[in-house]
Amino acid sequence: MINDGLDFEAGNLFIRSVGDRLSQTVRATDVVARLQGDQFAVLITDLDPAVVDVISRRLADELAAAVDVSDLSIARSVSIGVAHNSISNSNQELINHADAALHEAKARGKKRAVTFDATMRSKVLQRFEMELELRRALDNDEFVLHYQPEVDLETGEVVATEALVRWNHPERGLLSAGVFIETAEQSGLVVEIGDFVLAQAIEQISLWQHDHPDLEMWINISPAQLMSRDLVSQVGGLLNTHGVDAHRICLEVTEHSVLDDIEFTRGSLETLRNSGVKLALDDFGTGYSSMKQLKNLPITTLKIDMTFVAGLGISEYDSAIVDAAITLADAFGLKTVAEGIEKPEQIGELLRRGCHIGQGFYMARPAAPEEIEQLLHQPMSLHGIGASR
Repeated sequence: MINDGLDFEAGNLFIRSVGDRLSQTVRATDVVARLQGDQFAVLITDLDPAVVDVISRRLADELAAAVDVSDLSIARSVSIGVAHNSISNSNQELINHADAALHEAKARGKKRAVTFDATMRSKVLQRFEMELELRRALDNDEFVLHYQPEVDLETGEVVATEALVRWNHPERGLLSAGVFIETAEQSGLVVEIGDFVLAQAIEQISLWQHDHPDLEMWINISPAQLMSRDLVSQVGGLLNTHGVDAHRICLEVTEHSVLDDIEFTRGSLETLRNSGVKLALDDFGTGYSSMKQLKNLPITTLKIDMTFVAGLGISEYDSAIVDAAITLADAFGLKTVAEGIEKPEQIGELLRRGCHIGQGFYMARPAAPEEIEQLLHQPMSLHGIGASR
C-alpha cells in the first residue's frame, strides 16, 4: 500500500526502518534478517524461552510505533511467530515452525505473537502430508474441472461458465478447491494446478464454441501464476493450439494478487487485454482497490463478492456496497457480475440496481461438462423475475 500510495522508494525506506528498529531492540549477538517482502526473522540465542517471549512483545511494541516516511507518519501492525529449538530438530525446522506460528498469528486476527506448539506441529504435518498427496494427484491426473454458469438475469441465458478445479481424491471423493488450495499456494503447487486449469478450460471452450459461439470461459488466475513471466505466452499458445478467439476468455484475478507487484502485473494484464482477453477483478469489495487503481488497470469486469449479495435488500451496509460497486463500474465503463445468488429476491434487487449478470446456487451449482451442456441449449426459468424461457 505504501509502494502504491507513495512510491517504491518510500516503501523501501519503511522496510529499512523496520530492520533498523529490530536490530536496535535485540542484542548485538542476535541475528536480524529480512526473508522476503515485509517478512523478517530474528534469531535469539542463549536465553530462557520465557525471556524470548518478553522480547517478542517488546519487538511488537517497538514496530507498532509510527515511522516518518515522505513527510508522513505511518503506523503498521506486526504479527510474530515464535519457535524454540527444544522442539525443532534442525535449523530449517526451526524456521518452518516459526513460519507456522506466524501463519497462526495472522489467522487469529494479526497484531499478536504466537508460539509454536504441538497443536501447530500437527497442522504442519497435515499440510506436509497434503502436499505429498497433491504432488501425487498431479502425477496421477486426479484433478478435474467443474463449471458454474454465469447467467443473464433478465433472459435466463447462460452467457459464460467459470472453470472451478476439483480434486477427485481416491479415498475422500470429490474435493472442492477450498480444501487444498491453501496448501497448494504455500507449496508452490498452485502454479502447476493453475496450468492444468488453464489448459483444460480453454480446450473445453473449444469444444463448446461451435454450437455456442457467444459463450465465454472464465478462468481464475492465482497470484503466483499472475507473477509468472510465462503467463502471456502460455495463454496465447493455448488459444492458438485450440483455435479459440481471445475474446472468448476472461481471466479472473484478485485485488491482492494485482497489487502485490502492480507495475509487473499491470504490464502482463495490459498485454493480455490488448490481445483481446477479458479481465475480471474477483471478490470486489473485500480488498483495498482505490479509484486510481481501478482507473489504471485494464480490467473489463467487476465481480461483486457473494458476502454483499447475501445481504441485498436486508442489510443497508451490503446494499450500499453493491450500489457503490455498480456505480463505480458504470463510471469506468466496466461490466458487473454478482456472485453467490441463492434467492430469487436477490435477482430482483440486482436487476433494479443495474447488474444483469450473476451466478450462484439458485441458478446452477458447479457441475461436470456434460451436465452444463444441457443448460446451454435453452434459457433458465428464473421464476418470472425479469426472465423468460
